[in-house]
Amino acid sequence: RHEKSSENERYEDILLDLAAGVRYLKNKVGVEKVILVGHSGGGSLVTFYAHQSSKRPGGRFSSTFTGHGPNLNKVDLPPVDLLVVSASHFGNAYTFTRKIDPSLTDEEDSTSLDPFLDMYNPSNGFREPPKSSKYSEEFLTRFEEGQQARARRVFNKAESLFREKQFYQSLMKSSLFQELDSYEQIRIERKVIANRYLVIYRLLAIPEFTDLSLDPDDREVGANGSNRPDWANYDRASHPTVIRVEAFLDTYSPHSHVNLLEQIKEVIIPTLFI
Repeated sequence: RHEKSSENERYEDILLDLAAGVRYLKNKVGVEKVILVGHSGGGSLVTFYAHQSSKRPGGRFSSTFTGHGPNLNKVDLPPVDLLVVSASHFGNAYTFTRKIDPSLTDEEDSTSLDPFLDMYNPSNGFREPPKSSKYSEEFLTRFEEGQQARARRVFNKAESLFREKQFYQSLMKSSLFQELDSYEQIRIERKVIANRYLVIYRLLAIPEFTDLSLDPDDREVGANGSNRPDWANYDRASHPTVIRVEAFLDTYSPHSHVNLLEQIKEVIIPTLFI
């Protein structure tokens, strides 16, 4: 499974799929040793599985941040024998900040722009592909700081919308709710059941895609699926362009339970990194 969850599916749900597969291989097929191979986002996923399955019930995650997903303490997570982690990132919260375009200034306007933070601005070192761009250390520093700042704005917006929904949920449970007129009760109920979505523009802004001197190897200029990331940043959706607030908080925000760099420290089975 890749890192792209549906809007109702979290990493925690996918662990149930993995657990079922491990049980089937061991109990039905008779496989003695099970190896989990995770590529890209799958690398942080299989690390998450190894991390949680190594803990006894009571020491696992019982819920996601927003209260969705299974209680992993009540699930049989059979341990595995070996991990292979291939070309992996550290988790969706990490990738979200790493690829977000900091030059967008208005989340409602997909073309809003701060030229000072635009990696596709020739004044900042961009060169039209297939030429390699060349960014200065000073630009890369402010670019990364800008990415972190914009990501925080999105995180804060999502959490604010979630807290608003929690407020109305608590109001429905209070004695004050029964004192309201029927239509006001209906309006509050709608606020509780309504799904709120984030629309996040311009999620293809990674300087390594265009500046081949960064983390050098034999690659060509371009991003996943496009040799013109400067165009694709504007005309292509890149997960999670449209996503429910709760799914975003549980999967793409700092509230996500998946963190390869931290969880691998507690994984004691043999692990191969590629």
